[in-house]
Amino acid sequence: MTALVALIVGCGGGGGGGGGTTGTTSTTGNVPAAPTGLTAAPGNAKVTLQWNASSGATSYSVERSTTNGGPYTTVVNFLNVTNFIDNSASNGTTYFYVVVAVNAVGPSGFSNQASALPSSGTVGQSWLPPNTIFYTAADALDPTATDLRTINPNGTGDTLFASEPTQFSAVAANPNVQNQLVFAFTNSANPGSDPNATYGLYRNTTVSLAGATQLTNPSTLALNSVGTIFFTPDGQRMLFTGAIGSDHALYIMDSNGLNLTRLVSADDASLSPDGSKIIFSQSQGAEDDLLWMGIGETSGHPFLTTVDTDEIMPQWSKDGTKITFAAKPAASLTAPYDIYVVSFGGGTAGTPVKITANGDFNFSPSFSPDGSQVAFDRISTVDTTQNGVYRVGSGGGSESIVTLNAGIENGLYWTSSTGRGIGGGPVTTHRTLKKLYIPHRR
Repeated sequence: MTALVALIVGCGGGGGGGGGTTGTTSTTGNVPAAPTGLTAAPGNAKVTLQWNASSGATSYSVERSTTNGGPYTTVVNFLNVTNFIDNSASNGTTYFYVVVAVNAVGPSGFSNQASALPSSGTVGQSWLPPNTIFYTAADALDPTATDLRTINPNGTGDTLFASEPTQFSAVAANPNVQNQLVFAFTNSANPGSDPNATYGLYRNTTVSLAGATQLTNPSTLALNSVGTIFFTPDGQRMLFTGAIGSDHALYIMDSNGLNLTRLVSADDASLSPDGSKIIFSQSQGAEDDLLWMGIGETSGHPFLTTVDTDEIMPQWSKDGTKITFAAKPAASLTAPYDIYVVSFGGGTAGTPVKITANGDFNFSPSFSPDGSQVAFDRISTVDTTQNGVYRVGSGGGSESIVTLNAGIENGLYWTSSTGRGIGGGPVTTHRTLKKLYIPHRR
């Protein structure tokens, strides 16, 4: 009984996993390793937790806090499985979870922290058009502005969705909240030539500061550029990539701007359709590699780390089984990027398949709803009249023109059959934070 009392004290509220030495016990051996891979998926007044088994563990304790980093209080003890549904969670409150592994010797340290924001919101048909390609191009009349446009996969219905004036950047539509746009804005009158320009994130129904809600403040988060903005399946949390000087990073926060957390160094990223995993590119010096992580983790697991290959702009397939990305030989600055597809395999990459062979710069790949095709931006190395949006089979083959546009920018997303934008979301300029060599740019 003495050992049992010691375990309860070690895992109790606020004390959390690392303790476990209180009390007297004659048991010898080692405590189990801390659990890894903890993920937290929000639901309606509940949070579903999953984690990897720990060697030597006989049970697990789940602890939570409403403060990032704790202190934590115990939700449940003596679990003999590696999953748990917290039905005591309240909608509208962000919870931060850790798991502790236990055996007769004592408790382990904490697992990685995972967070979730329960919501009563349902995930159904989006307000965004289904099976539609969002793409980015220079405004035909205003050379300082960029347009976010929509087009059907067969090339019909090319329509302006939102215009982005020069002080705005990275407009993204929340697929789950009617008419909600999130964008970056800087007070700098000429941000393209101002190295000290800093951006804040805002939320509004139009690309305008009039009536907008500020989500981040440049005085506390001085972002020099903003890349991809995307949302969790319920629309209650958002992730974005941003650069502060040479620090390129992925951040997460509630959709109201609270609980902002820097997750990991990254140039660009994409959230899995179920909201549990992130695929991202991270600089390794001369090249970017692809890594993945659980949404509650703070470090990545290697996915594609091909020597002398620059791998960027990853996006998930709508069923979460495949990744498409752009890549080129890292040793050559001017070598064009091609589009590849690879199976995710639970975090173990399959063999990448190269699906473009046009000799041009190909960026921002995105899967069709059924995963059979990939749309991408093509920027010609010799003829800007060939610039535009193209599509190709996800196993390769002939490339088809969706639309030609000499002012095409990197930034594209093909919505799902319900119009959802998770896994990347419709994004405008700066699809990646990585500085790219691209010919014939305006």
